[in-house]
Amino acid sequence: MSKKTLYLHIGTNKTGTTAIQDYLLRHRESLQAHSILFPLSGCTRMGNHSPLARDLQESLLQGRPAYKWENLLKEIRASQASRIVLSGEMFYALNKDGFRRLVSDLKACFSDIYVLCYIRRQDDYLRACYTQGVKMGRIGESFSEYRAGIIQRKKLKAYRYARSLKKWAKAFGEDRVIVRPFEAGQFYRNDVVADFCHYSQMPAALCPETPSKQLNPSPSRKTVQAMRLVRG
Repeated sequence: MSKKTLYLHIGTNKTGTTAIQDYLLRHRESLQAHSILFPLSGCTRMGNHSPLARDLQESLLQGRPAYKWENLLKEIRASQASRIVLSGEMFYALNKDGFRRLVSDLKACFSDIYVLCYIRRQDDYLRACYTQGVKMGRIGESFSEYRAGIIQRKKLKAYRYARSLKKWAKAFGEDRVIVRPFEAGQFYRNDVVADFCHYSQMPAALCPETPSKQLNPSPSRKTVQAMRLVRG
Protein backbone atom coordinates (compact mmCIF):
# COMPACT_ATOMS: atom_id res chain seq x y z
CA MET A 1 0.00 0.00 0.00
CA SER A 2 1.33 3.44 -0.91
CA LYS A 3 2.13 5.86 1.90
CA LYS A 4 -0.79 8.04 2.89
CA THR A 5 -1.05 10.99 5.25
CA LEU A 6 -4.21 11.78 7.22
CA TYR A 7 -5.39 15.18 8.39
CA LEU A 8 -8.10 14.54 10.97
CA HIS A 9 -10.16 17.58 11.96
CA ILE A 10 -11.84 16.80 15.30
CA GLY A 11 -13.70 20.07 15.94
CA THR A 12 -14.46 21.30 18.50
CA ASN A 13 -18.11 22.37 18.32
CA LYS A 14 -18.91 26.00 17.50
CA THR A 15 -15.52 26.71 15.92
CA GLY A 16 -16.36 27.18 12.25
CA THR A 17 -16.67 23.46 11.54
CA THR A 18 -19.71 23.93 9.29
CA ALA A 19 -17.84 26.41 7.08
CA ILE A 20 -14.76 24.17 6.88
CA GLN A 21 -16.77 21.07 6.02
CA ASP A 22 -18.87 22.88 3.44
CA TYR A 23 -15.73 24.19 1.74
CA LEU A 24 -14.07 20.78 1.64
CA LEU A 25 -17.14 19.09 0.17
CA ARG A 26 -17.75 21.80 -2.45
CA HIS A 27 -14.11 21.70 -3.54
CA ARG A 28 -13.77 17.92 -3.48
CA GLU A 29 -12.82 17.69 -7.16
CA SER A 30 -10.18 20.39 -6.79
CA LEU A 31 -8.76 18.54 -3.81
CA GLN A 32 -8.60 15.31 -5.81
CA ALA A 33 -6.67 17.10 -8.54
CA HIS A 34 -3.98 17.71 -5.91
CA SER A 35 -4.04 14.08 -4.70
CA ILE A 36 -6.17 14.93 -1.65
CA LEU A 37 -9.21 12.78 -0.87
CA PHE A 38 -12.19 14.07 1.07
CA PRO A 39 -14.07 10.76 1.53
CA LEU A 40 -17.79 10.40 0.88
CA SER A 41 -18.15 7.31 3.08
CA GLY A 42 -20.02 8.28 6.23
CA CYS A 43 -20.18 11.90 5.12
CA THR A 44 -23.35 13.96 5.48
CA ARG A 45 -24.62 16.21 2.69
CA MET A 46 -23.06 19.10 4.63
CA GLY A 47 -19.60 17.50 4.59
CA ASN A 48 -19.54 16.26 8.18
CA HIS A 49 -17.86 12.92 8.96
CA SER A 50 -19.30 12.72 12.49
CA PRO A 51 -21.52 9.73 11.50
CA LEU A 52 -18.29 7.74 11.21
CA ALA A 53 -17.38 8.42 14.84
CA ARG A 54 -20.94 7.68 15.93
CA ASP A 55 -20.99 4.40 13.98
CA LEU A 56 -17.63 3.38 15.40
CA GLN A 57 -18.76 4.03 18.96
CA GLU A 58 -22.23 2.49 18.64
CA SER A 59 -20.92 -0.63 16.90
CA LEU A 60 -18.76 -1.44 19.90
CA LEU A 61 -21.62 -0.81 22.34
CA GLN A 62 -24.03 -2.94 20.27
CA GLY A 63 -21.57 -5.67 19.37
CA ARG A 64 -21.96 -5.25 15.59
CA PRO A 65 -19.62 -4.40 12.70
CA ALA A 66 -18.90 -0.71 12.15
CA TYR A 67 -20.25 -0.66 8.59
CA LYS A 68 -19.76 3.04 7.83
CA TRP A 69 -16.30 3.09 9.38
CA GLU A 70 -15.20 -0.03 7.51
CA ASN A 71 -16.53 1.39 4.23
CA LEU A 72 -14.43 4.48 4.87
CA LEU A 73 -11.29 2.40 5.29
CA LYS A 74 -12.08 0.58 2.04
CA GLU A 75 -12.52 3.90 0.21
CA ILE A 76 -9.21 5.16 1.56
CA ARG A 77 -7.31 2.00 0.62
CA ALA A 78 -8.78 2.05 -2.90
CA SER A 79 -7.86 5.70 -3.45
CA GLN A 80 -4.68 6.78 -5.22
CA ALA A 81 -4.64 10.02 -3.21
CA SER A 82 -1.59 10.56 -1.02
CA ARG A 83 -3.45 12.69 1.51
CA ILE A 84 -6.82 12.21 3.18
CA VAL A 85 -8.88 14.82 5.03
CA LEU A 86 -11.62 13.90 7.51
CA SER A 87 -13.70 16.38 9.51
CA GLY A 88 -16.16 15.63 12.30
CA GLU A 89 -16.77 17.09 15.76
CA MET A 90 -17.84 13.70 17.11
CA PHE A 91 -14.26 12.42 16.90
CA TYR A 92 -13.35 14.75 19.77
CA ALA A 93 -16.00 13.16 21.99
CA LEU A 94 -15.27 9.47 21.32
CA ASN A 95 -15.38 7.23 24.38
CA LYS A 96 -12.39 5.14 25.44
CA ASP A 97 -13.20 2.02 23.40
CA GLY A 98 -14.14 3.98 20.29
CA PHE A 99 -10.97 6.02 20.53
CA ARG A 100 -8.82 2.91 20.93
CA ARG A 101 -10.35 1.32 17.82
CA LEU A 102 -9.93 4.56 15.84
CA VAL A 103 -6.25 4.85 16.77
CA SER A 104 -5.54 1.22 15.90
CA ASP A 105 -7.25 1.37 12.51
CA LEU A 106 -5.76 4.71 11.52
CA LYS A 107 -2.22 3.69 12.42
CA ALA A 108 -2.64 0.56 10.29
CA CYS A 109 -3.89 2.63 7.35
CA PHE A 110 -1.64 5.71 7.37
CA SER A 111 2.07 6.36 7.46
CA ASP A 112 1.57 9.80 9.02
CA ILE A 113 -1.35 11.32 10.95
CA TYR A 114 -2.05 14.93 11.91
CA VAL A 115 -4.88 15.97 14.22
CA LEU A 116 -6.31 19.48 13.88
CA CYS A 117 -8.45 21.03 16.59
CA TYR A 118 -9.91 24.51 17.04
CA ILE A 119 -10.82 25.72 20.52
CA ARG A 120 -12.47 28.90 21.70
CA ARG A 121 -12.19 30.57 25.09
CA GLN A 122 -14.27 28.57 27.56
CA ASP A 123 -16.61 31.38 28.56
CA ASP A 124 -17.18 32.20 24.90
CA TYR A 125 -17.79 28.53 24.16
CA LEU A 126 -20.32 28.27 26.98
CA ARG A 127 -22.22 31.25 25.61
CA ALA A 128 -22.10 29.81 22.07
CA CYS A 129 -23.50 26.45 23.23
CA TYR A 130 -26.30 28.20 25.08
CA THR A 131 -27.13 30.36 22.07
CA GLN A 132 -27.21 27.32 19.78
CA GLY A 133 -29.46 25.47 22.21
CA VAL A 134 -31.96 28.31 22.36
CA LYS A 135 -31.80 28.70 18.58
CA MET A 136 -32.61 25.00 18.10
CA GLY A 137 -35.37 25.05 20.71
CA ARG A 138 -33.57 22.72 23.12
CA ILE A 139 -33.02 25.29 25.89
CA GLY A 140 -35.65 27.49 27.51
CA GLU A 141 -33.86 28.60 30.66
CA SER A 142 -31.89 31.80 31.16
CA PHE A 143 -28.14 31.87 30.57
CA SER A 144 -27.39 32.14 34.30
CA GLU A 145 -29.60 29.10 34.96
CA TYR A 146 -27.93 27.19 32.14
CA ARG A 147 -24.45 28.02 33.44
CA ALA A 148 -25.38 26.99 37.00
CA GLY A 149 -26.80 23.71 35.67
CA ILE A 150 -23.56 22.90 33.86
CA ILE A 151 -21.63 23.34 37.09
CA GLN A 152 -24.12 21.52 39.31
CA ARG A 153 -24.35 18.54 36.95
CA LYS A 154 -20.57 18.58 36.59
CA LYS A 155 -20.78 18.67 32.80
CA LEU A 156 -17.41 20.35 32.54
CA LYS A 157 -15.55 17.75 30.47
CA ALA A 158 -16.13 19.64 27.21
CA TYR A 159 -14.42 22.71 28.67
CA ARG A 160 -11.28 20.93 29.83
CA TYR A 161 -9.39 21.10 26.56
CA ALA A 162 -5.99 20.07 27.88
CA ARG A 163 -7.33 16.85 29.38
CA SER A 164 -9.20 15.93 26.19
CA LEU A 165 -6.31 16.74 23.85
CA LYS A 166 -3.75 14.90 25.94
CA LYS A 167 -4.98 11.51 24.72
CA TRP A 168 -4.60 12.58 21.08
CA ALA A 169 -1.05 13.75 21.73
CA LYS A 170 -0.24 10.49 23.50
CA ALA A 171 -1.67 8.44 20.62
CA PHE A 172 -0.13 10.30 17.68
CA GLY A 173 2.61 12.51 19.14
CA GLU A 174 2.57 16.06 20.47
CA ASP A 175 4.09 17.37 17.25
CA ARG A 176 1.20 15.85 15.27
CA VAL A 177 -1.59 17.59 17.19
CA ILE A 178 -2.23 21.09 15.83
CA VAL A 179 -4.35 23.24 18.15
CA ARG A 180 -5.60 26.56 16.80
CA PRO A 181 -7.41 29.33 18.68
CA PHE A 182 -10.85 30.17 17.34
CA GLU A 183 -10.25 33.90 17.39
CA ALA A 184 -10.74 36.12 14.36
CA GLY A 185 -7.54 38.09 14.88
CA GLN A 186 -5.40 34.94 14.86
CA PHE A 187 -6.70 33.23 11.72
CA TYR A 188 -4.49 32.91 8.66
CA ARG A 189 -5.85 35.48 6.18
CA ASN A 190 -8.43 36.39 8.84
CA ASP A 191 -10.59 33.39 7.92
CA VAL A 192 -11.10 30.03 9.63
CA VAL A 193 -11.34 28.10 6.34
CA ALA A 194 -8.11 29.64 5.04
CA ASP A 195 -6.56 28.89 8.42
CA PHE A 196 -7.60 25.25 8.19
CA CYS A 197 -6.26 24.89 4.65
CA HIS A 198 -2.97 26.50 5.68
CA TYR A 199 -2.42 24.33 8.75
CA SER A 200 -3.45 21.15 6.98
CA GLN A 201 -0.64 21.95 4.53
CA MET A 202 -2.80 22.24 1.43
CA PRO A 203 -1.36 23.84 -1.73
CA ALA A 204 -1.73 27.63 -1.82
CA ALA A 205 -4.10 27.31 -4.80
CA LEU A 206 -6.65 25.60 -2.53
CA CYS A 207 -6.51 28.22 0.21
CA PRO A 208 -9.36 30.80 -0.14
CA GLU A 209 -8.20 34.39 -0.47
CA THR A 210 -11.45 35.99 0.66
CA PRO A 211 -13.32 35.36 3.94
CA SER A 212 -15.78 32.48 3.81
CA LYS A 213 -19.51 33.02 4.22
CA GLN A 214 -20.69 32.36 7.78
CA LEU A 215 -22.99 29.34 7.52
CA ASN A 216 -24.12 28.92 11.12
CA PRO A 217 -24.15 32.45 12.56
CA SER A 218 -25.04 33.08 16.19
CA PRO A 219 -27.89 35.52 16.80
CA SER A 220 -27.34 38.51 19.08
CA ARG A 221 -28.01 38.22 22.80
CA LYS A 222 -31.16 40.31 22.45
CA THR A 223 -32.41 38.01 19.70
CA VAL A 224 -31.65 34.94 21.81
CA GLN A 225 -33.56 36.44 24.73
CA ALA A 226 -36.54 37.18 22.48
CA MET A 227 -36.50 33.66 21.04
CA ARG A 228 -36.42 32.14 24.53
CA LEU A 229 -39.28 34.29 25.81
CA VAL A 230 -41.45 33.60 22.77
CA ARG A 231 -40.95 29.84 23.07
CA GLY A 232 -41.41 29.95 26.82
